[in-house]
Amino acid sequence: MKVADYIARFLEINQIGQVFAVTGGASLHLIHSIKKNKSINIYFPIHEQTCSMAAEAYSRISMKTGVAIATSGPGATNLATGISGAYFDSVPVMYITGQVSTTRNKDGTGVRQIGFQETDCVSMFKPITKFAYKIKKSNEVPNILHKAFNIANTGRKGPVIIDIPDNIQREKIKITKKDLKKIVTKNKLKEIKHKHIERFLQLIKDSKRPVFIFGWGIHLSNSYKEATNIIKKMGIPFVTTWALAHLRPQSDKYKIGTWGTHGTRFANFAVQNADLIISIGSRLDTKATGSPIDTFARGAKKLWSILILMRLINLRNLI
Repeated sequence: MKVADYIARFLEINQIGQVFAVTGGASLHLIHSIKKNKSINIYFPIHEQTCSMAAEAYSRISMKTGVAIATSGPGATNLATGISGAYFDSVPVMYITGQVSTTRNKDGTGVRQIGFQETDCVSMFKPITKFAYKIKKSNEVPNILHKAFNIANTGRKGPVIIDIPDNIQREKIKITKKDLKKIVTKNKLKEIKHKHIERFLQLIKDSKRPVFIFGWGIHLSNSYKEATNIIKKMGIPFVTTWALAHLRPQSDKYKIGTWGTHGTRFANFAVQNADLIISIGSRLDTKATGSPIDTFARGAKKLWSILILMRLINLRNLI
């Protein structure tokens, strides 16, 4: 199978129905193969920055992996803003860039560039991706695709980038049944000791002004149902980060609002004057807590873990 055709088939098998691309000489084979695949819709924004952000938005909304394709050089570098947004907000997106043919590669020559628009994408994007790799041989493609997809969707999710030389895109490789298998990603939860759960519940019982903080991690782990259940079960007021403002309708009697610099005055007062803060799915950055950090909820005990939420759902008799 032609490498570019296999990549299109890989995306189809893993239920990626939307791809965003900007055409260019080093990515034409990829785009052509995806366009031929009737299970995938491919869209062509005018600029690569739009392309990268559209893939990120698709991932946020659909809960699937976003995919964006750009050509070598400026095509790839124009993706940077969208990639960094996906990285810092932990959004799983697969970015695929075309690269100059391996026969026009500068590696080891000491010159800046040999192939037209040749750019070292791996070095450039490594700080803002979970995984960055340039394909060296066509037979690497199946393994690298599986690895990249898995990395993007496990642990703290985020973007990955695969740089594929033009001549490798059109080479043919042997494909096995394993290569055409759908990837099933599983995030393992660490075990929480029962004594820690009991301590957690006791802190809640002893508090007079507890507040839940819910963040973007609720969305990334698709824990909306669990979050709603725990709000109703425990009856504790909650605030959200800006990214999770949609968690519950404004009519929810326990919802205070968003907090931090993009939040409301009364939500910030609620957090600052709480005696117990339970943060789930938020990294508690300085945009939310303010600085210096020791002024944040100065009189409150502070707990944070998405794992606590998962465990408590199975321990309702203790609540």
